Amino acid sequence: MLIEMIADSDCNGTFELSFSVEALLSLLFVGLIAGFPVGPLIQWKGPRCGAALALPLSTISYLLIWSATLNAEFYYDRFYLLVLYFLFAGNSSNY
Repeated sequence: MLIEMIADSDCNGTFELSFSVEALLSLLFVGLIAGFPVGPLIQWKGPRCGAALALPLSTISYLLIWSATLNAEFYYDRFYLLVLYFLFAGNSSNY
């Protein structure tokens, strides 16, 4: 019932997800799953090192994704950069 209400709502015309957007969002998960194994690093250096590494990596990756919204014309032909940004963001979520 709830799914039918959502499917019939007016939001569908406003928020249409294309295949490329769905593929980019799934790359966050791929980066999380296939990322650098951080368990040995955290055991070797400690959790402070992991947190000190996670903050700049996550900040940089999400700022790069945000910058893509400002320069849509530049990224129109350079989709591979967005793929790398989302993989990097998913990988930085491991820490």
